[in-house]
Amino acid sequence: MPNLERELDAAIKIVRSAGAILMTHRLNPTGIGTKVDGSVVSDVDKKASSFIQKELTRQFPSYGILNEESAEDRSRFDRDYCWFVDPLDDTRGYLNRSATFGVILGLTHRFKPVLGVTYKPSSNELTWAIRGSGVYHTFKDITSQISVSKDQDTQLLISSNRSSPELEQMIARLQPDRTTKMGGSLKIVEIAKGTANIFLCPKSSTMHLWDLCGTSVILEEAGGKITDLHGNPFDYSQRDTANRNGVAATNGILHEKVVYSS
Repeated sequence: MPNLERELDAAIKIVRSAGAILMTHRLNPTGIGTKVDGSVVSDVDKKASSFIQKELTRQFPSYGILNEESAEDRSRFDRDYCWFVDPLDDTRGYLNRSATFGVILGLTHRFKPVLGVTYKPSSNELTWAIRGSGVYHTFKDITSQISVSKDQDTQLLISSNRSSPELEQMIARLQPDRTTKMGGSLKIVEIAKGTANIFLCPKSSTMHLWDLCGTSVILEEAGGKITDLHGNPFDYSQRDTANRNGVAATNGILHEKVVYSS
């Protein structure tokens, strides 16, 4: 496992600075529109994206970058390292003045996720992990190592912005003890923190590789497990950036309970 302290230090500084950009424009977002896939975008997504892209390119010129808001550079498939960037996770929540938005950075080495950093600027919460080194969380200037809950009662997190018959069927099959709705991909980090123990995303609600790379490292280093709904790992070498097989993120103990058997 390569030493990634330099990458971690840079990623932490970058997400904090990108978070400051998001907070600066929070009360007066402009340029709000809809992308081809139906997701919402605004000028602040692009400003944070441009900043992150510039810094990663400057500091790690030999690394590939897959950035949600930038044109894809296919040379990433020829690089040992690649950054996966979501400059504004939960844009819809951001525009609605929710506190669940954030910045997500992930890093792969030869298509395997090895580093993850997430930042929620509204609460100044930072979470980071290097593969094999545990996961850490800073909140109110206190840093602690975190791990998943070992509870076996089903505490489910689902999207607050998307619903579908498929998701309703999944919930009916699971019969959770508690269901909580939340926007954005940082729901996966909440599983790592132990505030819930299952997150389900149906196949009809596409998540992308930039949503999953950094958050996957964080959850797995916290002792959890994340796969598609059939129990398969995500493929970070695929040309299509969209994962169309759903997501199951759990504390590990409950994983077999939620993935499909076929």
